[in-house]
Amino acid sequence: MYAVCLFQGPLSSALIDEAAKKNIKSTQDMAISEISGVYSGFNIFMLTIGQAIASIIIGIVLEGENGENPVIITLIMASAGIAYFCAFLFVSRIKLEKKE
Repeated sequence: MYAVCLFQGPLSSALIDEAAKKNIKSTQDMAISEISGVYSGFNIFMLTIGQAIASIIIGIVLEGENGENPVIITLIMASAGIAYFCAFLFVSRIKLEKKE
């Protein structure tokens, strides 16, 4: 939930650069300045929503006696690992142009 910054910065920068290269109406610098706010704002919004939903779900699960149950805590940590693996698979599907 909190290890998002490993891929988030470089990946969003690369996506902004590629989107700016596809814009033929203006220079790359102008295109980057036009679309970087949208990409960055949407990125921060999705990160915040994802962390909030994860915190709410974990809070509901660990409410009451489950907060001291080691099996439940272990399952939550394992499910977080599975979620990170799924996110890694999703991120690895993004194809960026190779720079020469």
